[in-house]
Amino acid sequence: MKITLRIKILIFIISIIILIGFSIGLTLVTRITGNIENQIKYRLNALASNMALNAEDPIILEEDTYLAGLVRDAMTNEGFLYAKILDEKYRIIASDKISKWGVNDSLFLLINKNEIRTGKNEIEIIKPVMLGNEKLIGYVKLGISTKEIIKVKNDTIILISIITLIFIVIGIIISIFFSSFLTKQLKSLMIGVKKVSNGDLDVKVKRIVSDELGVLTDTFNEMVVNIREKEMIKMAFTRYVSKQVAEKVFEDPDAFLNRLKGERMHISVMFADIMGFTTMSEKMSPEDVVNILNTYLSQMTDSVFKFDGTLDKFIGDCVMAVFGAPMYLENPSLNAVKSAIDIQKAVNKLNLQRRSKGLDAINVGIGINTGTAVVGNIGSSQRLDYTVIGDNVNLASRLQSAANAMNVPIIVSKSVIGEIGDKIDYKEMEKIMVKGKEKPVDIYSIEIV
Repeated sequence: MKITLRIKILIFIISIIILIGFSIGLTLVTRITGNIENQIKYRLNALASNMALNAEDPIILEEDTYLAGLVRDAMTNEGFLYAKILDEKYRIIASDKISKWGVNDSLFLLINKNEIRTGKNEIEIIKPVMLGNEKLIGYVKLGISTKEIIKVKNDTIILISIITLIFIVIGIIISIFFSSFLTKQLKSLMIGVKKVSNGDLDVKVKRIVSDELGVLTDTFNEMVVNIREKEMIKMAFTRYVSKQVAEKVFEDPDAFLNRLKGERMHISVMFADIMGFTTMSEKMSPEDVVNILNTYLSQMTDSVFKFDGTLDKFIGDCVMAVFGAPMYLENPSLNAVKSAIDIQKAVNKLNLQRRSKGLDAINVGIGINTGTAVVGNIGSSQRLDYTVIGDNVNLASRLQSAANAMNVPIIVSKSVIGEIGDKIDYKEMEKIMVKGKEKPVDIYSIEIV
């Protein structure tokens, strides 16, 4: 069974009150009953001493009437159970009960000093009667009931119980008020946490108190703002990389930020361009141009993200993508080629739809090269772009131009073939001269199965 915080606070406060009440009650009962018992013993001792003093001569002179008077006077005191005067041989020579006269006290304990014994229902004192403080001639034995002590003890317990009960009621009222005040802020925080867990990052919890819970509320609101900002950055970042890559980057953002400063990395660069689209767009309305571009570029972007590529930029109707940056890939060439094949298959499906509507097919030429390039934020203080630069990037662009010119879907460099090996089918083509290279470049076409 789930116990709420309010109930826990209530139980805690009531437990404290009961514990304090019990401790105070036990202390008071012990002290009060102890004081009363001491007063009774003191009174009993004083009376016994007085009787012993007055009984010296009557015992010697055997004045039974006087001794009976002493016993009778003792029994007039409230609470006395019995009063006896015994001779030195423990024979009762005066008692509150006539039937006991002349009988030996079988329970009498022979002592030479005062003795007070406390039983369950009585307090008993035995006082020796000394002749001239030298010769033992008898004893005085008195017993008083402990009912007075028991009554005071019971009355005290009842009083403490009533007071404790009153404090329990007050404690319940206070705890309900306090817990309501305390849990109100916590409840607001719980609602806020639940909303955040459900994806609502616009939540803001109102600060009700100024204590630690208030500070916690402010901290929670700051945390939500930070999460919202990070999610906005993540959403923006996923426009350039796949969601999986974005998640990996945000697992260790410091390492990613260091890479933004610029470094040389082994990467694959892919350019994918719609063949003859400039000429085609001249015969189309602006709306149709935008529609076709959005459709095909979106499909190409999905294929890039599917194989952990990073969208570098759109250049008109051309897509530039990087594989192996910012996240390291074991075989960037293989990822790039698989992405290119996926693009061509997607384009074929889109063309089937266009042909069914009596529209011309649209072809895409792709060029891929692998090598070392500089990766990082490049630009001015007003604008920076995360991109790659270097001769290997230029070669990928030249291969894409060659793919368009030769009407070949995918053309890759020798460095790409060196990494993909026999994992994907390819065909060697005649070497070509490209701008920026003094010697002909080995090129290969990728078979689309």
